[in-house]
Amino acid sequence: ETLLAHRAQVETKNKHQVTPLSRAAWRGHGNIVEMLLEHRADVEAKDRDQNTPLSRAAVNGHGDIVETLLEHRADVESNDRFLNTPLSHAARQGHGDIV
Repeated sequence: ETLLAHRAQVETKNKHQVTPLSRAAWRGHGNIVEMLLEHRADVEAKDRDQNTPLSRAAVNGHGDIVETLLEHRADVESNDRFLNTPLSHAARQGHGDIV
């Protein structure tokens, strides 16, 4: 919150092209996801494997974050470089509530 208040760039990517939003979605940090979205983080930002924040949340079973991202119009049909969708990620990992 402090860094965002001091205008930290929400779209900064690491060496794997992962944004803070994707990292927070992957780790299950719902409050951080919401803060970043409030600061206009790109809900469709893709990493080097073409994963979106929605894919990262779905594969790790973070249903609350999946819902938040969908409320912000995340593309439910986005594909990673292996042509997996968020649905296929969730199904493969056995996350029935997300499926």
